[in-house]
Amino acid sequence: MPPILHEDAFEALLESGDFDTAARQLFAPSTTLLIETSAGDNPLRAVIGCTILRRPVEGTGDTAAAATLDAWAKWLLTLRLEFGSDLDDDPAPASSSVDPICKSACPGQG
Repeated sequence: MPPILHEDAFEALLESGDFDTAARQLFAPSTTLLIETSAGDNPLRAVIGCTILRRPVEGTGDTAAAATLDAWAKWLLTLRLEFGSDLDDDPAPASSSVDPICKSACPGQG
């Protein structure tokens, strides 16, 4: 998959401590990623919509960056486990056509 952000720009985000923005750069179309705010003692939830898996992949964490990184790692592992080296030929494994669903109030959805 082509990089969303040039490596130097990505490193600059990390060095500046802007981990949330850096984590969001791990995904090509921004519409494939949903970050749900936490309710009570529940951690934040990040959801990736993946057309290859035909289902969303979730991650959780104390920050948006941690939840996104958890979801991203689970997404990559799940893709590798289910499809192995067949994925090497697909230049864009994520798409916005599988919409993540909020379990609680989604930002921007009244």
